[in-house]
Amino acid sequence: MIKMIKDNKIKLLISSLVILLPIVYGLAMWDKLPDSMPTHWNINGKVDGFTSKQMGIFTIPIISLIAHWFCILITNFDPENRNQNPKVMNLIICIAPAISIVVSGIMYSSVLEMKLKLFYLFGFVFVIIGNYLPKCRQNSTIGIRLTWTLGNEENWNATHRLAGKVWVVFGLVVVAAMFLPESAGMIIIIVAISLMAVIPIVYSYLYHRKQLRNGTASPDDFKNYVKGSKYGKVGSVITIFVLVFVAFTLLVGKYTVEPGKDSLKIDATFWADYSVKYDEITNIEYREKGSYGSRTNGYGTPSLSMGEFKNDEFGYYTRYTYSSCDSCIVITIGDDILVINEKDETSTKELYNKLLEKIN
Repeated sequence: MIKMIKDNKIKLLISSLVILLPIVYGLAMWDKLPDSMPTHWNINGKVDGFTSKQMGIFTIPIISLIAHWFCILITNFDPENRNQNPKVMNLIICIAPAISIVVSGIMYSSVLEMKLKLFYLFGFVFVIIGNYLPKCRQNSTIGIRLTWTLGNEENWNATHRLAGKVWVVFGLVVVAAMFLPESAGMIIIIVAISLMAVIPIVYSYLYHRKQLRNGTASPDDFKNYVKGSKYGKVGSVITIFVLVFVAFTLLVGKYTVEPGKDSLKIDATFWADYSVKYDEITNIEYREKGSYGSRTNGYGTPSLSMGEFKNDEFGYYTRYTYSSCDSCIVITIGDDILVINEKDETSTKELYNKLLEKIN
């Protein structure tokens, strides 16, 4: 299988260099770039997440390069890809460079105030992938790898034919969305990407049910496929690991606020702890509702946010808050601001009163 890599070594070298091109551009524009680079945009197209300039320039290309070679290696070492369509292999080589250029381009165009709607270029990527999906032969590493597609070649071919059409159509929809207002365009992109993922899955399952009724498929097809393919087992393990990891990072994480004798301490999971002495606090205020702005660095889940933030009132400040509670405590420490709360308003109010007693 190493031969497949050797046969494409020039393409792999070029693709790796293309992935790293945004770093070259970032270094060349270093003096013109701000200290904080955007990393996340809300549904209205407004920036609501930042990182440092160093991280912004290097992170996306390096992660893309690692993902690129991971995909190349696992694809090339899968024996089922020995007879894979060469056009599909070329597509695998081109995906990571395209992502690196487009995503980095979005970031740079944002900070340099270039009014380019580069995000919509992903629509062309979807169209290209859609054209190649029907050509993808059954394997454990490339394509729509579901229980029903991996266990039955007929299901695989039918699902990829439909998915190809779906990706082309919605890819064009994404491109057309660039001519709409920003908020409407972003909604269409989210809906389009969701349907691109859901429609082939639903179709594959319904096709499988039809095959079972017609006797052209068996419930044991997937078990037999995995049993006969170590890469099927590896693919299943990787899929489960990714799902567990995503669920873990989204649902796990917490912090506890401890008003000690001489200082306020915050013990956090997945982010830095925080400590401040009471005699360093110059002001403390309870608010019924906080205006948090955007995160520049930190850790967040649907239930909490921790790290460094920025808004119009405070500028850069530190935050430890649960989303289940609207109220918060704003603590001024010299020129620094700390915003905290508990999981509900009652507990937050109690914490505020305790801190008032400690400070007084």
